[in-house]
Amino acid sequence: MAAGPPLSPTRRHRPARPRLEPLPAGHPKSPRMSTEQGISAPDATRTEATNLLKRNSDDVGWEYGVLVDASNKDKVKCKLRDKEMRGGIHRLKEHLAHKGKNVKKCTARTPQAMEAKEKCKKALADAKRKEEKTVHELEIREEVHVSRVGTDSDEVTCVGSSEPHKLGPIDKWTRAIDPKATKSDSLKQ
Repeated sequence: MAAGPPLSPTRRHRPARPRLEPLPAGHPKSPRMSTEQGISAPDATRTEATNLLKRNSDDVGWEYGVLVDASNKDKVKCKLRDKEMRGGIHRLKEHLAHKGKNVKKCTARTPQAMEAKEKCKKALADAKRKEEKTVHELEIREEVHVSRVGTDSDEVTCVGSSEPHKLGPIDKWTRAIDPKATKSDSLKQ
């Protein structure tokens, strides 16, 4: 077997370094952060999970509830009583406002619960008013019958052009022709 050229110092074979896997959060040798450095590992995973379960919405209901599962947006949990329910944020607002027959009423009696009850009642009333308004607008639109122009024989027909005469570039050097001058008898044969 013939020996090849010697390897240059920059192309020497280096053994692969073993990859280090991060240690689990509870492992005794895992690095810990002090409170001055930031959030500890278990707290960081908790905040990540909370961020997944929070919704980016201005809806009042999300102040008092979180998603149980990030993949199922219909399953919501009440923060005041830790009650899980299906039906989304609307049903959570009914739970807090003591409205509707679809859900058990919230049994919390704290000042925060009373504030939540008032806010959710107002939000549900606003949503109902908005829905009634759109239904009313649709009913009005259905009542109005728009007929096409020209189908009635009583309409007055317009003679002439509705578009104004537009001047072109050659019109700078010419004058308009007087219609009376072209109708005179002297020009006719």
